[in-house]
Amino acid sequence: MKRILLVLSLCLLFLSVDAQDIRNNFSRAKEQFRVGNFNQASQLFASVAELTSGNPYLNYAIFYQGLSQFKAGNISAARDLFVQLETRSPGWERREDLYYWLAKSEFELGKYPQGFNALEKIRSASAKEDANAMEAEYVATIESVEQLESLYRSYPDNARLGLELAQRLIVNTDRNSQTRVKVLREKFNFKVEELIDTPVATEMKNSYNAAVVLPFSLHLLKAGGTYRNSQYMDFYAGLKLANRQLRTQGININLFNYDIESRDISSPSSILNRPEVKGMDFMIYNQLGGTQENVATYASENLMPLVLPFGGGVEDIVDNPWALMMRPGNETLSKKVIEFADKSFNNKNAVIIYSTSKRDEEIANAYKKTAEELGFRVVMMEQISGPDGSSIFQRLSETRQMPAPTRDDPNATRAVPAMTKEEIGHIFLATENPAVIVSALSLLTIRGDKVPTFGFDTWLDRSNISELQLERLGVYLVGYNGVQFGGETLKKFREEYVRTYGTMPTTYSSFGYDAMLLIGKAIKEYGTQFHIGLKSEGLILEDVLSGYQFTQQIDNQYVPILKLTNGVLQAVNE
Repeated sequence: MKRILLVLSLCLLFLSVDAQDIRNNFSRAKEQFRVGNFNQASQLFASVAELTSGNPYLNYAIFYQGLSQFKAGNISAARDLFVQLETRSPGWERREDLYYWLAKSEFELGKYPQGFNALEKIRSASAKEDANAMEAEYVATIESVEQLESLYRSYPDNARLGLELAQRLIVNTDRNSQTRVKVLREKFNFKVEELIDTPVATEMKNSYNAAVVLPFSLHLLKAGGTYRNSQYMDFYAGLKLANRQLRTQGININLFNYDIESRDISSPSSILNRPEVKGMDFMIYNQLGGTQENVATYASENLMPLVLPFGGGVEDIVDNPWALMMRPGNETLSKKVIEFADKSFNNKNAVIIYSTSKRDEEIANAYKKTAEELGFRVVMMEQISGPDGSSIFQRLSETRQMPAPTRDDPNATRAVPAMTKEEIGHIFLATENPAVIVSALSLLTIRGDKVPTFGFDTWLDRSNISELQLERLGVYLVGYNGVQFGGETLKKFREEYVRTYGTMPTTYSSFGYDAMLLIGKAIKEYGTQFHIGLKSEGLILEDVLSGYQFTQQIDNQYVPILKLTNGVLQAVNE
């Protein structure tokens, strides 16, 4: 309105004394416009515009007649008047105001190409600022991503269209959408906070401090006792190896480790309350075997990114914008597997067998829930009680005699599984227990009918598990680790780890190495808000051991389904 009244006042300076009657009509029109009587104002402006010869304020009358029609809700009539004025007087001194309102009319009518064409004619900085704000408002109202795509193809240099398209695509987890987002980010140099909401502004530093809070239990080593937490030492070893590599690239992260099972520590909260911990840039915290709710609350209160390196339940952190779980959560893992089964198998039966660990029980329950939502029938769900689950597998391997007459013996029979392949559908085996895995593979071998079976890629770490048997039986291995076997990054990691520590890396060593690499590269690009930056990216497969995809999620959404073919592990769900 301020822009309208300013131009409306200026136009009176151009009126001559000889046109007093018309001037009076223009003044009355102006007053009616000011008080909101837009229909009456339009009529008065129209009477002023009737004089087309020697009329020094004709253009203003047409312009404000159009504005009056727009304000009265007659958008099409307003647009026609603006087009008429542009055609009649393309060099009018107030043409940038005309382009603004012509564009606004076109947008209101849903004619986005014509609106963009009008805005492209605006050149002055002040008018451009208003035009950009108006453009953003209307672009945000475009409901269809397909329409946005079409408009962007026609106007590939329009940053507002590019930003809106990136904001729409970033919530999709498919690789094509995330590739498009990456291209748009690089082309227009969008900041992460433009794509998704960030709690606070990011900060770029020369070096960053990280608190590594893990149950090292170092007092057991010193006392010569039984050391049960070697996996965390392995994780930290991988962490340090990657950190040393990052420093050669100018990425400086200082690691401060805290042993939450030290005799000097009464509880994790006693570490969290230390002043130096509150000043850290981020925290790496173990959440296995316990809740992370208190630590997640601490991270939120202190605006500190919280990296959870292992999988598990996300119920304590699901609404926490500061948390980032590097491995798939239990529900995510289960959901990805059953969705693959739904697409791959016509049979909608399922057998679920799981161990007594909390993680495996949570995964099994989540699997059952999602399976039933997708129309599967869980014909059997059993928790393993014995040392190897033999009682359960015996039931699945029981046979019955079926007639198999021959020329020599018309009464001959043959043994077939009592529970047929069709009745089972597929088996989901949630366990890391080597004895149970061996029993399961023996069952599948005895049956001989190749019932589709899902296990975990961590089975490959077990020396008593035969890769040849896994391949022969066609077992699907769910990528909890997600390690890209055969990649150059994995080869270099193993060589450097052996050179540094004199031993082969474990799964936990790779977790630590990969977590540090990913964090370091994200920090270089996004600074202190690296966790938000990672949630704005798509699938990350380059320069890491595993795959990562955090698109708008707390936990890693990358869950490859793997099979061995000619001794090579390959993803079958990509």
